[in-house]
Amino acid sequence: MQGLLSNELLSRSNLFGSIGGSNIKSVQSGVINMSTTSKDNLIPISNVNLANSICYIVGTGSSFNPTQDKATIEFESSDQVKISVDFSPPSSTTLYWYVVEFNNLKSKQYGTITRPFSYIDITNINLQKSFIIYSYTWTETSYSANTREPYLIFNTTAYPGNIKLQIKDDYNCINKVNWQVIEFN
Repeated sequence: MQGLLSNELLSRSNLFGSIGGSNIKSVQSGVINMSTTSKDNLIPISNVNLANSICYIVGTGSSFNPTQDKATIEFESSDQVKISVDFSPPSSTTLYWYVVEFNNLKSKQYGTITRPFSYIDITNINLQKSFIIYSYTWTETSYSANTREPYLIFNTTAYPGNIKLQIKDDYNCINKVNWQVIEFN
């Protein structure tokens, strides 16, 4: 999953509010090395309000490659996140994880979907004040150097009057997606 880096998160101040302002309550972060980790990793965090918080990961390293390195993140509880990795062989990839708690979320919707994919029903939101965060795992056999990375979009045309999440996976590369949609006041 390619998520927002902390400087990208902070640069979106027109959506989140000014730095040090009232919109971001807390940011927690850490690092996990995939070559020394187990499949499911429970990471303790300071207690957060799950209704107002998001989690995401960013992977870096010379061997970060979807055919080898696969990771998802989700809240296990208000004081733990779970990073699940599925890789073979182990690599030197470093995963950076982030938990951001906000003061002013209007709504948060989240879930996990596995193949076969279809549209994901979500409650109507203001698209001008919302965005998607996601992580996913790939299949080993369907990735190639020419494969375009999968992504999620808000789809408002397939079902007029409703907003749905749509997974764009042109090459049938992904097995599982953990998604979060947040809307600000």
